Amino acid sequence: MWLLLVIHLPMVIWSLCWSALRFNNDKEMSFCGILVLLFVSFCSLVGFFIIYRSARTTTLMYGQQLISVPRWPFIGNLIEMLPEKSVQSLITWTEKYGKFVEIYIFSKRIILISDLSIAKEVLTSRPKIFRRIRGMEYFSQKIGIDRGLFMSHGQDWSRIRRFTVPSFNRQNIQHHISGIWELAVQWTTRLEQQFCVTNAICDFRLETFTYTLDVMTKVAFSTKSLSDFGYFTSSKFAQDTLSVFAFAMAHASYAFPQWTWPYSSQFKFEQIAASANERMTAAAQQLIRQKKLEMHQQEFLTKESISSCSFNATNTSYSLIETMLRREETNLRGNRPTNVTAALEEEVELDILGNIKTFYIAGSETTAVTIAFAIFFLAQNLELYQKLQAEADQFIENHCCAENIQHFIDTVKIHDTDIQENGNRDIVHFLSQLKYCEAVMKETLRLGSPANIMMYERENDSDPKPHILSNGIKVRSNDQVLIYLDGLLSDPVFFPDPLRFDPNRWLNSSEKQLDQMEQAFLAFGYGPRVCPGMSLAFIEGIFALTNIAHSFDISLACDPSEVKRMIVFTASPNKVPIWLKARR
Repeated sequence: MWLLLVIHLPMVIWSLCWSALRFNNDKEMSFCGILVLLFVSFCSLVGFFIIYRSARTTTLMYGQQLISVPRWPFIGNLIEMLPEKSVQSLITWTEKYGKFVEIYIFSKRIILISDLSIAKEVLTSRPKIFRRIRGMEYFSQKIGIDRGLFMSHGQDWSRIRRFTVPSFNRQNIQHHISGIWELAVQWTTRLEQQFCVTNAICDFRLETFTYTLDVMTKVAFSTKSLSDFGYFTSSKFAQDTLSVFAFAMAHASYAFPQWTWPYSSQFKFEQIAASANERMTAAAQQLIRQKKLEMHQQEFLTKESISSCSFNATNTSYSLIETMLRREETNLRGNRPTNVTAALEEEVELDILGNIKTFYIAGSETTAVTIAFAIFFLAQNLELYQKLQAEADQFIENHCCAENIQHFIDTVKIHDTDIQENGNRDIVHFLSQLKYCEAVMKETLRLGSPANIMMYERENDSDPKPHILSNGIKVRSNDQVLIYLDGLLSDPVFFPDPLRFDPNRWLNSSEKQLDQMEQAFLAFGYGPRVCPGMSLAFIEGIFALTNIAHSFDISLACDPSEVKRMIVFTASPNKVPIWLKARR
């Protein structure tokens, strides 16, 4: 940039002065003067673009380099980061420039990191040093998920985590396993009736979403039957959730100042999502009241149960909503003025609403995308799908109903998992007869992770001193850090032949190689804020794939190149059209 000013600015000033003198002397601009002015301006413009579009390198510690990729004047790399182009742009930049890349969106500096050690350093620095980007706060406040576990930070996050994470611990998930299996069976039965009988194409990008929404409803509300939750199991709720996703993506990709947002063409997404949010909130509030009454009727909230309640108890299973309602009862105990009690009740209800929406929005979409991508990869590798079918057939032959599944789970030793330190470890050891399906899930998350990027910025954005990472990268107050998971999960150092879909790598690798792969497997994050729902995601994904493989032969109903991976709310496929043929 300085080279541009030194070389071209004097030329522009000289040409303008010369043209002005010619104009004063001749009272008109000569043809020669116009040509000179245009030529110099053109040269300056070309130089301006060349310098802006050239890659610049900064040497870091340990011989590493931070490369600033070519960008356009003023807008930076905005065009390359549009939703339909961002996935390919990130792949290209990582392959061409390495593991540390610097891009700009207007004046906003974004540091792309696909190095395992530095990625873990950033992730373990949360929530003290780094946090989710503030640009998501507007969306989260409008939808009411700012009090949810995903968007909260600091002390609010610590408080909310204590009362939500126990709903997703291994004991509670084990409590729901038979119910999740039933939902998977019901889902595949519906697919057979809807698509096999009519010989229609099944778009798994949409159909998996209905299944994961049902699973979230069962886990969130802990009910034996979904028929009581009409809205949450209806197509309207699925449409409303997709409307929220559309708003999230539209606002996240809006590059202009926030004050212009209400006047933009994309503001319509917020208006549609606002109506959807009203329906979600009303339905959730009704269920909260219903659940309170049900819990009181069953004497779940007697003084004895409250005094003995422990959120880490090993003898009780709570749903998400039950865990938080017990917290409400605990907080409201004692003699308090009526106005204080009412305020606390309102605060807790907002917490419950925020976290119900959070787990629906974050949990259902990510797992649905993973299942859809798994079907897409398997449809291109039918020999792998046949191996999955053999395992599924054997499993269902041995455990043909939900009661047998539950008995099997209860009699198999469940390995303890320390989420804080080993969140990326194998968390479904107890499904020992579905190891190949588990490997398919892991390989799908490696090549088609729904969370292919994680964006953070500094918690203290008012500190003028930059935070310096261990390799020398300086993160300034206005910078953003983008952890590029696709780059990590396709690193040949950890994953030989990284672009090949090969579930066997998780079963047949040496102990050393397997340990390296698991250390690099950050699909659910790492550190204090690792995803608490990872065990649930694995189980519902494994059960869905097992039932699909047992029930159907599959074939892709389009050319594979037509399936594009796009960043909408997650990194999801635009479609996964599949022909289903019933096996029985």
